[in-house]
Amino acid sequence: MKRLFIIAFAVALCLMAGCSSSPSSTRYTKIEEQTIKPSEIPNESPLQTEKPQTDIQADSASIAPTQQIEEIKEIEEKLPEKTSAPTIKPTKSQTIQAAKKSNESIGKAVTSSIMDKSTKQATQKAPEADQLKKSIEQIRALIKDLKQLAETNDSTKMKSVSLQIVQNWEGMKADVAASYPDMVDFLQDKIVLLNELQSGEIIDPKVMLQLDYELYQAFRQLADKIG
Repeated sequence: MKRLFIIAFAVALCLMAGCSSSPSSTRYTKIEEQTIKPSEIPNESPLQTEKPQTDIQADSASIAPTQQIEEIKEIEEKLPEKTSAPTIKPTKSQTIQAAKKSNESIGKAVTSSIMDKSTKQATQKAPEADQLKKSIEQIRALIKDLKQLAETNDSTKMKSVSLQIVQNWEGMKADVAASYPDMVDFLQDKIVLLNELQSGEIIDPKVMLQLDYELYQAFRQLADKIG
């Protein structure tokens, strides 16, 4: 039994040695190498990893405003804060000059208002003033005549002219009182003396000449006021 096992083992070794040295084994090996070549992998279509152009444009359109807003905010944050301009207080001299200008403007306005008022009043009183001027001219002419009569001592004509002066004064007295009230009493006193003098039996020419001069100067002053 033991002998059979040894024989079988020896045969097996011989077979193995012969197979390994035979040329057929080499041929099989080459055939297997030729048959076992890596097969070429067909080119697969590349995967589309990029988004369509229209989708990219839509995304960029939606992202652009947000990016612009963020950029504007960053720029505004970097800009220096606006500071209000400091208020400059006027100096004392400037304040005084401004006050002077204001006072001058007020003064001009008041003066202009007064002048306008005076002009309106003068325009309204123009007809009355013209009539008063004529009355004054007439009474001054009578006073001149009275002077000549007093120089010749003509009592009769002195009385007649004196009465005319008194009557003319009564006719213009109201206008004088309305326009120049400060002159009324003064003129009235002179007229009263003239009326008393002419009503006497004898007229003193020297007294008449003195009174005539005072009347002439008084009505001349009134005429100067009217202008």
